[in-house]
Amino acid sequence: MLTRKKFSALFPMFGPKPMPYLTAHFLDRVNEWFVRTRLSGRMSSHCGTSMVEHMKGLGEAIHPAPQTLGGFEPEQVSKLLWKASSPWPGTDGNNKIWYAERFVPQSRASSSAFDQTLGVAGNEKSPALILLHGWLINRPQLPIYRSWARHAARRGIEVWMPFLPFHMQRAEPGEISGQRALSPNLVDNLDMVRQGVAEARLLARWLRGRTTRVGIWGMSLGGLVAALTTTLDDDWDAVALWAPVAEPDEVLFKSGLVKFLREAVIQSGISKDDFAAPEIAPMMPNRSDTKIDPSKMLVVAGDYDQVVSPSSVERLSRRWGIEVHWVRHGHISLMLSRAPVRYTANFLEHTLFA
Repeated sequence: MLTRKKFSALFPMFGPKPMPYLTAHFLDRVNEWFVRTRLSGRMSSHCGTSMVEHMKGLGEAIHPAPQTLGGFEPEQVSKLLWKASSPWPGTDGNNKIWYAERFVPQSRASSSAFDQTLGVAGNEKSPALILLHGWLINRPQLPIYRSWARHAARRGIEVWMPFLPFHMQRAEPGEISGQRALSPNLVDNLDMVRQGVAEARLLARWLRGRTTRVGIWGMSLGGLVAALTTTLDDDWDAVALWAPVAEPDEVLFKSGLVKFLREAVIQSGISKDDFAAPEIAPMMPNRSDTKIDPSKMLVVAGDYDQVVSPSSVERLSRRWGIEVHWVRHGHISLMLSRAPVRYTANFLEHTLFA
């Protein structure tokens, strides 16, 4: 019988407790297969435009200031869903409409949580949190993110979960949610991230006129967007980054998740060296500095993550001076674990109500 002790002796790289490692790797591999299967034959081709020249042509407009983009005024569609017209230049089709789910906080003192949040006279305002999802979010994944939002809402925090560009209702009919957010057309991919950053900052600006404090929590792709907002704005009151894409080039050229995409990108003539250009630095958290005090930031990452490598997260933590809360998980098993969610919700409550 192969006991755990014998297993560890035969395979020391797995350590004394191999099950978390094996479970994490299994789930990440299943996810890789699932993504490859879903996107087979659906990926757009490389557009032929140099992403370095494209970014160079934008100049200082890589991350435009929210006030330069025009109006942004969300309106309620239903009890849960809100929408607005995205002022991001060049948007069309379904991507033109910005959507977000809103979770009402449980009131600590006021009898009306909605009035409390929007600042009705006589009621103390609740802090707000922007929760950003990962790549390829779909309806089966929504309950996971909604459970995170409810964890924060139960602590008296109003939660807004916007859908990033090309995801959910923002995808065109017949498209898979998020398929245009990561493809061999890297110019469009970078612009999608730029748009996501701009819209998160617009929502934060709108919320700051209605509440006391605003935080942001992002997972994976959402972690990339959240991290970039902290390099631009210094008024985030709490930041939680889960497995953030600190080095997009590292994910593209090393991650098992996008091997099928990497082959198409390499065939188009793009190499890892292209990402070393200074014009790309504003899109790379590991090459930018945060404006937020480390005491207001939390980074959660998996020891066994095969999508966002632990080494890239470690490099980000050293540059920004942030301690990482390491958990024995991979990319997918991290999303499915309850303990990190409670840990993060406690951090957000402590920080936003400090």
